[in-house]
Amino acid sequence: MNDKGAEFHYADQRNLAGLLQQSKMSHHISKLIEMHNMGIVVENLDNAISFFTEIGLKLEGRSTVEGEWAGRVTGLADQRVEMAMMVTPDGHSRLEITKFLSPAVISGYRTAPANSYGYLRLMFRVDNLDELVARLIGHGAELVGEVVQYENVYRLCYIRGVEGLLIGLAEQLSPQENIVNTEPVRKGLSNNNRIIIAVLCFAVAIFGFMLKLPSAFRGIDKELHAAFYFLAAAFLNVLFAKRSLVRHIIIFVALYLFGMAIEYSQAYSNRFFSRRIHGRFDPEDVQWNLNGLIAFSLVWVVCVSFKLIYKNISRKGA
Repeated sequence: MNDKGAEFHYADQRNLAGLLQQSKMSHHISKLIEMHNMGIVVENLDNAISFFTEIGLKLEGRSTVEGEWAGRVTGLADQRVEMAMMVTPDGHSRLEITKFLSPAVISGYRTAPANSYGYLRLMFRVDNLDELVARLIGHGAELVGEVVQYENVYRLCYIRGVEGLLIGLAEQLSPQENIVNTEPVRKGLSNNNRIIIAVLCFAVAIFGFMLKLPSAFRGIDKELHAAFYFLAAAFLNVLFAKRSLVRHIIIFVALYLFGMAIEYSQAYSNRFFSRRIHGRFDPEDVQWNLNGLIAFSLVWVVCVSFKLIYKNISRKGA
């Protein structure tokens, strides 16, 4: 290592030591936000941009990066590169293509087989695999193996693209499976939001149970108990359980205990207010609560079973 390289290396070590010291003093733990891009180094930037444009990526920007600061990032002093950033149509994935102007590229393993250590392979999901493969072959690409169908889910292949880069292409056949999922992440409700919604709904339910039932509904109060717990079980299973048997059982027990607590609360409120607001603790209400929970559990078991059976049949048919 020459004197300049040694000076650069030791300065980098001092920076690292400073960063480590700062991290020890900070209580903030870093969290992953996103995977921003993948980078590849090529010999001919224009050819690479043209090839990936043919696949469907769009050129987001192109520039020359140089200066002492850039070399401090990569560990290469006096670095000067020409760089292009390309983005997928959905805007969620990026490919950084770099051509080194200085220092010169010293090695490459673009033509190595796919089982090489540290090998880079890009995978893209497309909507017409055969058409794209034929078009890319017309631009000099080579099919590595063959186009293979995985069950009724995907058709996949590897090609050697520009400068021998290994590219994976996949066409999704079934929207119900995601082996190579390049869909943007669909953000649902977070667990905290689900808990808040559940607590608010139960607060409203408790308030409603503390009110005296209107006379028009007193003839069907038992059926209303069953209907409420059926719907409450359905609501909580959609929020938390999905197809999890353990979570389903937890929800079942929690709702049953909730119904018991409501009955005791109603009886206690009569004594607390020194006048009768509700009836006494009613075992029939508890039984009808249980009936509603059992009814939903039967529906849940049937629905989950049919879904699993259909899934297995679909896999065997493939």
